[in-house]
Amino acid sequence: MKFICDKVLLQEALTAASRASTTNSPNMMLANLLLIADEGLTVVGNNLEISIEYTVPAQVQETGSICINSRTLCDIVRSLPDEAILFEETDKNIHITCGETDFKLIGLSAEDFPRSEPVEDAVKTTMSAEMLTDIVRQTGFAVAVTDVKPLLTGIKFEISPDNITAVALDGYRLALRREAVESGAEVTCIIPGRSMGELCRILKDEDDVSIELADAAARFRFGSCLFTTRLLQGEFINYNNIIPTSVDSTAVIGVPELMKCVERAALLADHDGSKIPVKLTFQGPKLHVTCETQSGQFHDVLNVETTNMEEFEIGFNHKFLLDALRATECESVRMEFTGSIKPLVIKPMEGNEFIFIVLPVRLK
Repeated sequence: MKFICDKVLLQEALTAASRASTTNSPNMMLANLLLIADEGLTVVGNNLEISIEYTVPAQVQETGSICINSRTLCDIVRSLPDEAILFEETDKNIHITCGETDFKLIGLSAEDFPRSEPVEDAVKTTMSAEMLTDIVRQTGFAVAVTDVKPLLTGIKFEISPDNITAVALDGYRLALRREAVESGAEVTCIIPGRSMGELCRILKDEDDVSIELADAAARFRFGSCLFTTRLLQGEFINYNNIIPTSVDSTAVIGVPELMKCVERAALLADHDGSKIPVKLTFQGPKLHVTCETQSGQFHDVLNVETTNMEEFEIGFNHKFLLDALRATECESVRMEFTGSIKPLVIKPMEGNEFIFIVLPVRLK
């Protein structure tokens, strides 16, 4: 194997593919990247949950393939000047030359590197990278971070011919995002939230994403990249049973103003080192935001518009409330209440593009 590749393009490929490499596995091959020199250069990372293949132009003088430790290779290429880099394999050793700089690394056989299985009988659809990124950003915060209930570590996608719905929940909050899209497809699947996070980190806004969804895997094609992830298997929670069907009172409030208040209250709650709730007290057109800890007290007042709202107080874990408010990406939202120990529902002022639900904390 022998090829010459531009350093900037090579580093782009290595950075993307290395997101699928891992050192936290007894299989040491998963800490490597597979380099394939053929019509161009393809760099592959695979941790058995996701596989990333990134192809860039290269002057290939001799075709071939080899595995090299991901961290070592990325660090070396990052340290080199922005010039053409020569790779040449000799007896499983790889020589990396850039100007007067020369590295010699021991490679591993490409035959032992795991490759993703073909995605067969897949349902296909297409959407913009911007749309896909928005959907993941507005649901990913509610994905469970522990494997106690493995299905809750994923985002459920329901795709119909003219609509896509994404849902995530972790037992304390729920995030639902809808988007009108002419997909021409109909499929339901659960994709690991961690996989979707990695995908969004390498997506570019100008890309259109071709999506292939099969029984066991999902594949995303965009630009120079092929991203494959396994799917989670099982019956997802019936989230429609969680969304309240009745509303006792509502409040319209500015998101930036409320976020700033809760962030200030969080300074005390975090400093105390315990799960002290932030309390929201509605009194007519005023919302009082308070927090009381062993370290001190916080109080602020905001103007709100309420409907059927008598004096009412409710408490929240500040992190859960802030996550939902950030995900709205709105100037104002409608909050729906059915009691001080019932879930808070956050919706846009018009339409049903998103629904965020946050469970309250019982106040003493």
